[in-house]
Amino acid sequence: MASSPFVARLLVVQGDASIRELTLDRPRVVGRGDGNDLVLFDSAASRRHVQIEPDGTRILLRDLGSTNGTFVNGRRIQSVALQDGDEVAIGGIRLRFRASTPGATFVVGSGGPATSGSRPQPAEPPIGRSVQFLKARALAERAAQSTLPVLLRGETGTGKEVFAHFIHSRSARAAGPFIALHAAAIAPGLFEGELFGHERGAFTGADRGREGLIARAASGTLFLDEVGELPLESQVKLLRVLESGEYRPVGGAAARRSDFRLVAATNRDLEAAVRAGQFRSDLLFRLNAFEIALPPLRDRLDDIPLFVTRWTSASGKRADASFLEALRRRPWPGNVRELLHALERAMLLCEGEDLAEEHLPLPCATLAASTGETERPQPVSIEEAERAAIEAALARTGGVRSAAARLLGISEPTLRKKVRLYGLDEAKG
Repeated sequence: MASSPFVARLLVVQGDASIRELTLDRPRVVGRGDGNDLVLFDSAASRRHVQIEPDGTRILLRDLGSTNGTFVNGRRIQSVALQDGDEVAIGGIRLRFRASTPGATFVVGSGGPATSGSRPQPAEPPIGRSVQFLKARALAERAAQSTLPVLLRGETGTGKEVFAHFIHSRSARAAGPFIALHAAAIAPGLFEGELFGHERGAFTGADRGREGLIARAASGTLFLDEVGELPLESQVKLLRVLESGEYRPVGGAAARRSDFRLVAATNRDLEAAVRAGQFRSDLLFRLNAFEIALPPLRDRLDDIPLFVTRWTSASGKRADASFLEALRRRPWPGNVRELLHALERAMLLCEGEDLAEEHLPLPCATLAASTGETERPQPVSIEEAERAAIEAALARTGGVRSAAARLLGISEPTLRKKVRLYGLDEAKG
């Protein structure tokens, strides 16, 4: 196998693991097993969870049939070419992929290093036809024509990063890099180094300098997700670069400049955070120069068929009216992201061509409510969670299937099938 021409590393930015950094100079296996190159101390990780290996000018990540899945930038994957700055989530562990090579910029979605002046492959544009969605998309189109910072507000899973990609792709900076940083995944002491980079000798082990994300985003867009989770000391540093356009790498003496455009996102009420002393008002004023509110999926249920068509068209699966109606009945607290994961599971379980409600997991909002959970449970499989929720719902309703189905947010025929599937005692109707 040809060796990779760039330096690639995997950093542990959240959670416990055997080491904090793994060099990706050869095939590496990551998981819970003791013999892996990187051992994850998380019960949600499989023993051999993923393999990561160099392939010419790319670094490929492949899920090894894990139980709970592998997520890159919030999307479940089976195999993907990693891009500089990508976040890999395995259970509660968060890993950051970092790559560098002289004269090249790594851009999310490009499939490899892009030389100066090349154009990243565009991400899928946001889709929808509801009034609230169309209003948000029109604002995004207008925001793309300006250089003002943009603040995307919306619940988890509403597509904030998709909109950030869309704004970048429609802007005059579309040929430049799109760099994403998930603020909640960075420890406070590491934020300055991630954002501004560091000079050689800046700290123990810094045997070479490294560019920060602001420098990498030059002539492009820096997407700062979950900005509301930044600690106050990090907020001060971000405000300084937004006000002056200048920054200093860790250990550096001279100020530097970077011509980047900032798009930030949050699911928090930042005004309430300001009142609570958890967020700086001056930073909020800087960030919300152009604000776009993204609607939750429950307010755009008529868009569900569009998502189903996009995500199932290549699978050969069919979604009839009853399946679409079952999707519309759900509360979707995880919004579009939850819908995507539900469809991925349905397509996996559907052995024929016709998708059915029985292929869907129980609605997320009913699992904790039905089982009476008030504390965060230990990671379990979807099947274990479903079985527990059905047993609890039947117990609460005295075994009346029709009432249990209403409590779970599914149809009674689907409940009957799941009762048989899990070998539960027949309930009385």
